[in-house]
Amino acid sequence: MRETAYFGGGCFWCTEALLETVPGVVDVISGYAGGTVPNPSYTAVCTGLTGHAEVVEVTFDPEVISYQELVEIFFEIHNPTTRNRQGADIGPQYRSIILTTSAEQKNTAEKVKAAIDASEKFDKPVVTEIKPLITFYPAEEHHQDYFSKNPEKAYCRMVISPKLDTFRKKTPGVTPMKAGYSPTELQDQLTPEQYAICVRGDTEPPGSGEYTDLDAEGTYACVVCKTPLFVSGTKYHSGSGWPSFWQPIAEDSIELMIDTSHGMTRTEVRCHTCGAHLGHVFDDGPPPTGKRFCINSVALEFTPST
Repeated sequence: MRETAYFGGGCFWCTEALLETVPGVVDVISGYAGGTVPNPSYTAVCTGLTGHAEVVEVTFDPEVISYQELVEIFFEIHNPTTRNRQGADIGPQYRSIILTTSAEQKNTAEKVKAAIDASEKFDKPVVTEIKPLITFYPAEEHHQDYFSKNPEKAYCRMVISPKLDTFRKKTPGVTPMKAGYSPTELQDQLTPEQYAICVRGDTEPPGSGEYTDLDAEGTYACVVCKTPLFVSGTKYHSGSGWPSFWQPIAEDSIELMIDTSHGMTRTEVRCHTCGAHLGHVFDDGPPPTGKRFCINSVALEFTPST
């Protein structure tokens, strides 16, 4: 059964973009809450006179991620020590706030806040407001999925993208999709298995993939964005249980990132175009590169040569 959580951590464009990348988060809606004016507009909220903050409604699967984990992530993605301000965004509408829907959520949020204060993670006290949710008002349509729709806007390039990069480094296991590839929209486009691998960063069981032992000539593309990634001429039988290649089509077709999940330190392979998780690369491959790009079949789409 899905649950909801409500957070305000500055501009909702940024909070939405970050939380959409979290495994277990099903949907994120930008909106307004915490004030007294019914059905506020963006213009009204920006005056700072409505009492409302820019917040997001997060629908999540508690079997994948707990409310406490979401609260902990919320404190990672903004500065909870600046009152009525996040960076250059100033005003009560940008205040740090958690709106709770039950006594259990309230107790959890207060416990996490107190633990962060006690840890001295920040050099100033946490000023995050914690209060019951009265009403959540969804923002206007053009504010929804703003980062995905407007990746080239200055605010997206200069503010949201750097925060996403920082979040990726702080949160191993979270696969960051690139602008234009909303995780919530991809749930409708991909099969559950494809979504689990490409967006959530899971791994298919060894020997289960349809391309593991395929010897046909052709090209392997990213199943999400269709970018060509590998060709059959660089594929070999590694015995690992996954399709293996000794090099990609081009160095700039993939991205390599450090992965410290599951108590290991590995090099993760992602699609450069969309950010989809593909697999990992190891230094035990054949000449001429000595590399083994160990890729999930589910993350690939094969097109045979004509």
